[in-house]
Amino acid sequence: MNDWQNYLCENCLFTKQGLDFLGVQPVKNSRFFPLVKDAKEASLSEELLYALTTCHSVGSLEDRLVGNEVEVRMFTSTGWELIEKEGEQPTGNFYVFCKGSYERMQQLSTPASVPDDYKSVADRLAKEGCYVLGLSYRKLPSNWTQEQVVEFANNREAVDESLSLLGLILFRNELKEDTADAIAKLKGGDIRTVMVTGDNAMCGCYIARQSGMLSSASRVILGEMVSTTKLKMLVWRDVDSDEEYDLSTVKHLVEQVEDVELAVTGSAFDYLVARGEIKELLLNIRIFSRMTPDGKVECVKLHMETGAVTGMCGDGGNDCGALRFAHAGVALSDAEASVVSPFTSREKSIQSVVDLCREGRCSVATSFASVKFLIIRVLVRHYAVKAAR
Repeated sequence: MNDWQNYLCENCLFTKQGLDFLGVQPVKNSRFFPLVKDAKEASLSEELLYALTTCHSVGSLEDRLVGNEVEVRMFTSTGWELIEKEGEQPTGNFYVFCKGSYERMQQLSTPASVPDDYKSVADRLAKEGCYVLGLSYRKLPSNWTQEQVVEFANNREAVDESLSLLGLILFRNELKEDTADAIAKLKGGDIRTVMVTGDNAMCGCYIARQSGMLSSASRVILGEMVSTTKLKMLVWRDVDSDEEYDLSTVKHLVEQVEDVELAVTGSAFDYLVARGEIKELLLNIRIFSRMTPDGKVECVKLHMETGAVTGMCGDGGNDCGALRFAHAGVALSDAEASVVSPFTSREKSIQSVVDLCREGRCSVATSFASVKFLIIRVLVRHYAVKAAR
């Protein structure tokens, strides 16, 4: 790999701030029911409505809801009001509500409550550009005292057991107006853009295609860890056709076939690193999904080890390590990420990366021109003096 080639490791900053609530896909008797677009509808079960209104950390400040953007949108979709005052429990019923990635909710929920087509439905929704979360719950025994409930709540492992799946919450995050243009300019400057995100791989593929990072004709093969009865194994499959491949076939495809791009989950990335096989595939992987902060750092380091000039663009605390290790870290934030990053932009647009690359290349061109001028000047003076003698 030539050291003049540039790589930009991007996390998912392509979309607008804020999410639009699309609706809830309820699950009853281990099967999906039609999408409910308005959470105020009476068709929602009591448990699902309770989950939407209580499973969050939203607070109230000066008559305004504050907290995680996703949770605020989820709560406001119900039409309920947040009133912070102590009250009694007249029914004596206690519930556990749990919210998280749809993959994790499948693991925590009892198999009997999960539809057979759960993963295929959730993957399809994510592939269509939805931000998908799962909801599960558990009703505690009615004869428990409040002290027993408090003791139970302090045991996280026990809380996460024997949950029943309630459904999926769907949000939409639209692309920023300037994202596609910025990606096109980076491509025109011979800069390869790579998505490094904590989000779902299917959603990442959708955004990458919408932004132009991946062409619409590109064939995307996703590597993810799949659990069997005895162990976990790495499985590669086409995100559009679901056709599965082994590792040797994947290596052959990326070497011999055009328009084949790879995507990996965080667990698959860790597996490939541990097996020493990541370097052979690294420069063919376009999307790194479900990445932890440490995983992002490792990803940046591996790109740098190829000899490539590597930039990292991020907007949150999860990106701090990667921003610090990259050759050129760009924080699109005025929060904690900006402290460790060499460059900061408050515009929160990857157009800032285009501007930085232009300025950097102009600086290099100016420096070379200055050196050339000095060399020519010295030579001219030398030959002028020599001729005068």
